[in-house]
Formats: sequence, structure tokens, C-alpha cells
Amino acid sequence: MNLLFDFITLQTKTGAAEYVRSVFFALLNKICTNNNSDIKIFALYDSSLGVAYDDLKEEILSKKYENIKYVDVYKKNICTIITEHKINRFFIGCAQYLGNIPGIENISCETYCVVHDLVDEEVYQRNIDVFVELLRPSFQLEKKDSSLIEFLQYKKRMLSFMFFFRNNQKGKWNKQSRTGFIAKQYKNNPNFHLITDSEYSKKSIILNCKISADSIDVLYPPERMFLNNSSVSNHIKECIEGKKIYLFLNADRSLKNPYNTITAFKAFAEANHDCFLATVGHPQKEFSNHIPLPFLSDGDLKYLTEHCYALIYPSFFEGFGYPPIESMKFGKPIFSSNTTSLPEILGDAAIYFSPLYTTGIYKALFELTDDNYNIFTKKSIERYSLIRKKTESDLEALLNYITNGKNE
Repeated sequence: MNLLFDFITLQTKTGAAEYVRSVFFALLNKICTNNNSDIKIFALYDSSLGVAYDDLKEEILSKKYENIKYVDVYKKNICTIITEHKINRFFIGCAQYLGNIPGIENISCETYCVVHDLVDEEVYQRNIDVFVELLRPSFQLEKKDSSLIEFLQYKKRMLSFMFFFRNNQKGKWNKQSRTGFIAKQYKNNPNFHLITDSEYSKKSIILNCKISADSIDVLYPPERMFLNNSSVSNHIKECIEGKKIYLFLNADRSLKNPYNTITAFKAFAEANHDCFLATVGHPQKEFSNHIPLPFLSDGDLKYLTEHCYALIYPSFFEGFGYPPIESMKFGKPIFSSNTTSLPEILGDAAIYFSPLYTTGIYKALFELTDDNYNIFTKKSIERYSLIRKKTESDLEALLNYITNGKNE
């Protein structure tokens, strides 16, 4: 059996890439364990972009596994590749990353396509990102008429927003969805199968793509793979030593809600001097109890997750949500948005709030105390145990689809 496996999603380090990486190594393990020497893997990649993970590069993998061949899609039609290499089955790890490949809407082989979310349809095409961008401090309207200087500063902010909005409307995501090929494939290819991460994302696909619920499988993604040989820096240890750390990841992205969260925590820290907010990705220090951190190695991230006091996950939009699961593994209490997929995934283990309101985040922070901390720790561990059982079972189901087909 010739399997075309999506390596295009692996060309940048994202949550979707971590998912595909975990699935790929689990697939290799299954093939080796079951001695499936008849399965030949064709790794579909774009040579103009490269592969973001060292352990997935051709010069590394080819030495370990004989049945892997890299296939370059750069300047080549995907249908031609499928025909040339006599592909029987195609695994797409993230629909968005392959949506713009020439010919993707015309593939006819047996295909398993994972849609983690419909961020284009739900966020960008509905201008949710424009609203989120308005939360930036530079767009706030306070004191706009207090003085001539402040009035001019206000005008400058409004001009800045007008340019942002104009450029946003010209963006390619607003013109055409990267998952637009899904509806056509569903209609024309009887061997096209859809998989998604959550019931929320399933409902999103049904609503936006007009696809039958019976045609979509919900399979929770496997745990992210940490590099075990990645050491912990002394800087990270020194930053958090002896401190009650509330961890906030991906704080460079507006959809993760950094502006409301930082404002809320600043006020919270004024009443709780022993509490610190550590943000990964936010570029500058905003208040005395704020610890801005750059993007971290696997070792540093795992150490920080394991030794923080709690995780804050205030995102406006999620298709699943890796970080809360990883934090619950270590028994960490979770503060979470009450939006999209998060209540489904986190159940009763999290302290919820509306991400729209700074006051909601501020109020939620007071709900966790040293007296009830162990209660939330227990809830996190119990929830993680349930999620892990499902992720392991769902990964096995996915691997069976990839190796044997859905109907066997």
C-alpha cells in the first residue's frame, strides 16, 4: 500500500504540526511493531519551505526507515503526484495547510483529511480578528479630548486602525477559505473522509461546509511530543523560583487575548503581591509582577508547565486546546475562556470566564485560593485521566484508518 503522508503541515511549528508529528511517529511505531513492510510512505513536502523539525528531515529519517520517500509538491500538481506514485491512500494532517495546493480539490484517491478548526470562516471572514485587534492598548479611546497632544494621539490611533482594517480586508484569508476544497471533495469523492478534534469543530464544519454529521469523525488528538533531551535553562529556573506563577502561553497572538488578560492580572496582582504572571511570547514587561518570556525550548516549556501555580487560557477561539491538557497532566488548576471547544474539552475542571470582559477574568482569578487549590488540582488530574483514555483510543482508531482504511 502506497501512503501519501502530509509533511506540508510540518513546515512551520504550530499546534497542527505537533499533532501531525505525533501521528507520524505513532504510525511508524505501529508499522514496525506489526511488521507492515507492505506500507510505503511518501512524505509530501514543499522544498521551497523545508521541514521545521530536525527529526523529520529527509537526511535523518531516510537513514532509519527504508520505506519512506520524500515527494516534492513545489511547482507540481498534487493529482500528478498521486498518479505517478500510484498512491492508494492520502493522509492530510491539517486542511488549512494544503488548501492552496494546485489540484487539491480534484484528488480522487482514498483520503483522510483532518480539520482542526475553521478559523478562516469563523474568525477572519467574520472580522472577529478586527474586533480583537481593537483591544490593543494603542487603540483605546481614553482621554481623547483632554488636551491637543492627546487628541492628536487619538487621531493617530484611529488612522492606524483604518490602515489595519483596510489591509485586513485585502487579506487573502478574507477572499477565499483555505479549506474551500473540502465541500467539493465531500461531494465528488466517495472515498473522502473528514476527521476533526472536537464536537464544536464538527458543528462548525456542518454549519459552514454543509456536510452531513455522519460523514465527520471526532477523534481527539494525541499528546504533544516533548523532546526529552532538551535541557532546562538556569534563566527559567531563576525567573520562577519561589514565586506563585500564573502561566499564559502564546501571548504574542491577539486571538489568545493578551490585552484583557494582562490588564486583569495587573489589577489582581495589586491585591495579591505574591502572584506573578509569566507570559510566553509577549515582548515587554507591563507591570512589576509581570515576567515576559521569549518562546521556549521543549525542556523550558515542560519545566514551566510543571512548576507553575496555574495556567490561564483566555483564548477567543480554539478547535481543541493543547496547553490546558498538558497542564492538567501535572495537576495544575486551569483558568479558561468559556468559548468554542474549551468547555467540551475541560469539563468541570476549569474556572471559566468570558474572554470579552476584563472584569470577568479579574473576578475568576480570585476564585482560586490556597484553601481550595487541592480541589482544583484533583479535578485537573481526573479530567486529564479521562481525556488521555480517549486520546489513546482515538489515536488507535486514526492509525487503523490510515493503515487499513475506514471500512475494514
